[in-house]
Parts: sequence; C-alpha cells; structure tokens
Amino acid sequence: MWPAFWMLGGNINSVGWPKCGEIDIMEYINTDPKTYGTAHWDSNGHAQYGQSTATTDDYHVYSVEWTPSYIRWFVDGTKYNELNIANGAGSTEEFQRPFFLLLNLAVAGDWPGQTVDESKLPATMYVDYVRVYQLTNAPATSSVTLQAEAANVNNGMTVEACSEGGQDMGYIDAGDYLVWNNINFPTSGAYTIEYRVASGASGGTISADLNAGSVQLGNTTIAGTGGWQTWTTVSKTVNVNAGTYNFGIYAQTGGYNLNWVRISKVSGARTALASTAASGPTSATLYPNPVVAGERLQTEPELVGSTYQLIDSLGRVVGQGTLNASGLEVSALRPGRYVLLLTTPTQQQVSRGFSKQ
Repeated sequence: MWPAFWMLGGNINSVGWPKCGEIDIMEYINTDPKTYGTAHWDSNGHAQYGQSTATTDDYHVYSVEWTPSYIRWFVDGTKYNELNIANGAGSTEEFQRPFFLLLNLAVAGDWPGQTVDESKLPATMYVDYVRVYQLTNAPATSSVTLQAEAANVNNGMTVEACSEGGQDMGYIDAGDYLVWNNINFPTSGAYTIEYRVASGASGGTISADLNAGSVQLGNTTIAGTGGWQTWTTVSKTVNVNAGTYNFGIYAQTGGYNLNWVRISKVSGARTALASTAASGPTSATLYPNPVVAGERLQTEPELVGSTYQLIDSLGRVVGQGTLNASGLEVSALRPGRYVLLLTTPTQQQVSRGFSKQ
C-alpha cells in the first residue's frame, strides 16, 4: 500500500513531470513505520531530495512550510526535513509556481512493489481535515541566505558538489572561516542564524561573529547526521544592533560540511503555519478509544492544562476548553469520528483522532 498527501505543479499538462515539480508532504510504504517527505524537480533530468522520520500507526498532522526561500516538512509540529529553494538554488525554479493538492491510496507501484496481498483489501486511508494557510503580516525586514561557496573570504575550506544542488564547503578543520561582506541588519533586535550542515563524523562546533570578531555571536553545536551529504539545519538566536557588518563564521572544531547560512529577523505574525515547539510531548495517547457514553476520554498527565478543540468529521468545532486531570467529558457527542486538537502550555500542537460510540 502507498498512501500519500502530495502536490504537483499546476503546469504539468504543458511541461510534464518532473519539470512541473512535486512536493510529497507524506508518503508511507507498506508497513514501514516511517513518513517520507520528498521534493522532485528537473535539473537536466529528474532530481529529488527527501528525508524520513519514524511515526506510529495513528493520526498525525503532516505539514509543510513553503516560502520563496525554503520548503520545510513537519510531523506533529516537529521539523525533519528542509530544502533550500532561494533564488532557484539547484535548479528549483519549479517551486516558485502554483501547485495543487492530491490525496490518494495507491495499491502496488514501483516503490511498494508489484505484489499485492489481497487479504489486506479493502483498505482505507482516513483523513480528518486538510487546511491551507497563507503567511500574513510578514516581517518588513528581510531574510538573507548566504551560500557558503559565495563567501567573500574563504580560509581553509574546500568547495565541493552538494547533493541538494549547487556546491557546499567541505573538509572543514578547526580554525577555518568564511566571511561575507556588507551584510545588513536593518533593525536592532533578535535574529535567528541557521546553518545548513552535514556530518559523517560526530559533528562539531561553529560560531558566528561580526567585523572580524569584534562582536561575538556565540557557538552552535552540530551533531552527526550520518553522512557528509545528509543535511540538517541547526540554529541560534542572537541580538544584533542595526548596521552593516562583515559577517563571519568560524570553525571552533571541524567534522562537518556547510551548505549555507540564513539570517532572519525574529518578528512578524503567521497564521498557523506549522512550527517546531519549544518543548513538551510530540504525541498523545487517547483512551478508551473508542469511547462510549458514561466514559471520560483520558490522556497523559503532562498534557493536563492544555487547551483543546474537538473537531467533528465535517471540520466543525463542537467543543473547546482546558483539559483537566479528570479527563474530557464526551457524553454529549454524537456517535462518529472526532479529532482532539491540543495546545500545550509550551504552545506545542498535538492532534489525535478518536471514535465515539
């Protein structure tokens, strides 16, 4: 079986695949307990980039954040994959055009194999809701992505081909550094510095500074990623006074590759684009499930104090409040399927489905 939640470029009928582009928000393969998130595009032939994350056999919220600069994949609010598409990096121009959504459950295929176990049929993919949000009130200040190979000064690093398209900096040793000249921080305040890194070893430590070290922005730890072209993003939030600086990164230790650095002003509001929570549980177990009249729906004690919404199969809010230690009273609900949306005290969002009998 091959369930999927995905998108295709709206110009597929005129340019074909993969030139239209494809964004796979969620794919499962048979009984493999993983969710796969992948992008496909044309770069003188089929190009793709994807990652997977372990998931359980339950309801989950699968989402992507898609901006002109990046595509990020999430399961239950936790990011596990990111692709840089800023300025068409790696021939990714397809992802600057409109796409349309698809949901389907395929039986057999190139990936799951052509052998069909008919004892598993009929099969159903349950979907509680699909929501699309638009970024609003975006910060007036810009986010700038600095490609490692485009630095004005390179001391010690080696340019090499990158699996995400374009080039990255490799063979980084302690004491190596890069500098980009005339980087503008338009307003004073908090900025997020993101590093796109890969490590086939145990990782290392990278730091950032302004004007040849006159302003230190601190260290960021990089963990091993399992491969020199297996990429992840690590970040640090710093405070910077408005001005134009020569921005540098310094290898406190070696043991990793660097694709790019992104600097973003921490400000502006978003309408429910998925985000990684600061801390707290990433899942919830509901019991009893199904629940019958006279029973109270229970979950983990650490979720007590979370605000909740109950969503019916038509997407209507049929209940809301704050979860207490005695559980959730659901006797007034009609029989059917529901989704419990929780927002924890740390602002993490958790979603679980249940049945009322």
